[in-house]
Amino acid sequence: MDKKVSTVILAAGLSSRMGRLKALLEIGGEKAIVRLIDANIKAGITDIVVVLGYKSGEIAKYIDRKNVKCVINEDYMTGMFSSVQKGAAQISPGSAGFMLMPVDIPLIKVNTIRELAEFFSRGSCDIALPYFGERKGHPPVISRKCIPGILGGNPARGMKDIIDSEEWSKGRFQTVDQAILQEMDTMAQYLELLEYHSSSRVPNRDECGEIWRRCGLDENIIRHQEAVAESALKMGRKLAQKGEEIDLGLLEAAALLHDIKKKERNHPQRAGEFLEKLGYGKLADAVAEHMDLCSIEEGRVTEKELLYLADKMVKGSEVVGIEARFRDMLHHPEVEVRRRAECRYSDSLRIFRKVRKKISGRNIYLVRHGAIEKPAVKTYLGSTDLCLSQEGIQQAELLRERFSKLPIEAVYCSGLRRAVDTARIIAEGFGGEPETRLEFNEIDMGEWEGKSFDEVKEKYPGEFEARGSDLFNYKTPGGESFRDVQERAMRALEDILGRTCGDIVIVAHSGVKRSLIANLKRMSIEECFARPQDYGSVDVITLNV
Repeated sequence: MDKKVSTVILAAGLSSRMGRLKALLEIGGEKAIVRLIDANIKAGITDIVVVLGYKSGEIAKYIDRKNVKCVINEDYMTGMFSSVQKGAAQISPGSAGFMLMPVDIPLIKVNTIRELAEFFSRGSCDIALPYFGERKGHPPVISRKCIPGILGGNPARGMKDIIDSEEWSKGRFQTVDQAILQEMDTMAQYLELLEYHSSSRVPNRDECGEIWRRCGLDENIIRHQEAVAESALKMGRKLAQKGEEIDLGLLEAAALLHDIKKKERNHPQRAGEFLEKLGYGKLADAVAEHMDLCSIEEGRVTEKELLYLADKMVKGSEVVGIEARFRDMLHHPEVEVRRRAECRYSDSLRIFRKVRKKISGRNIYLVRHGAIEKPAVKTYLGSTDLCLSQEGIQQAELLRERFSKLPIEAVYCSGLRRAVDTARIIAEGFGGEPETRLEFNEIDMGEWEGKSFDEVKEKYPGEFEARGSDLFNYKTPGGESFRDVQERAMRALEDILGRTCGDIVIVAHSGVKRSLIANLKRMSIEECFARPQDYGSVDVITLNV
């Protein structure tokens, strides 16, 4: 620090709106005044002046720190400006200026104090003003040049007139610390401040946004981090529901910030160092290992492991699963690239299996779409794209009500309109959007598509009989067999299971449902066709993984 900066803490007021001495309010087991003094000491401030007034004796007994001077403002009843005058007159002769800290803004972080002092010290402004986003907060840093005007004046608006005066140049310092705005002038504000403090071990969403801003992140990096956060939190919440101790706040912040130094060499380590400097040690730890873990625990799933896994399941801003994420790298021509990919792939699978084992018992809800307007005679309508009837819409609305009460992670559907519309109505129940997978489309009947059963039986008697004899393997002219349907539908399901951990809904068709059930329950397709599949029907498959 080029120039020394002092701190003046104002704690002389009546605390009339609070009804209790603000300086002695408890925050995490510490008095507000003690917390503020200790933060300044940790930040390297060696000249601290505390201005007392009302009930000064009660407050003073908590202040016995080196480099802290207590001064009494006998005129505290005249207002805060008289306390500023008392404090400004007592700062060290060697100080270039002082930070002005009301005791009712007690959660300013150590690094914020340090950064603000350094900003003032390096710059040439007369007054440095801290901002969080577009809001100005505390503490301002006031140059020694302003002190004669403070001591000799009595401005109508107190320090506001000094700070707003065009006589003094201003410097704007952009913090990443929302605590510069967190005051406790009233009991309601105090309760809000306690709530903020309870989770301040990691940055909240707004603070993450300011960290992105400071690091100059591109939109694509931000979207990637948000996708990783969403994926990690889905797994974390599911584990928490099963009784695992997961710090969801830590997990979310780590995911939202893991790539803040993406453009730099060794970016995980650089990001960890950056977050460590801000005072987020445990968060820095997780972020520093998001590319390569030092170890994987045998017992619990850690937040560090969930971040690692989620990052390995997301490509860009899309959850693609572990297999797709590593497919190209595992066949890379460079040996070293392949070696690193194989190691990360192996660790990802190990964590994924551990997560699955902990969660266990996930449900797959196989839903047939709602009713459609169909011909009077029985007709092959596999790949024909049809809309829901009014009855079908009502069935989908009933399904929406049913699934809105369940912990559904995602909804998938075929690409045919009757399935898409059913899935959209269902997903409305929890504010989601279905994902279309063409592998769940109904069987393509080829030349038989759109023809009645009687017409097919008459025109293709041999083929009709052959299909009846081997329903699973027979492929209609120009169309598909149920074996084809089962293989493509299972490929899609396996891919989905590889990138989700919770319960899912699949809206498809009677043929697709029967093909999936036959595979998952080790049944023949004929056995599945013996069971009815009404419009809007639901089959539940529980996977004990």
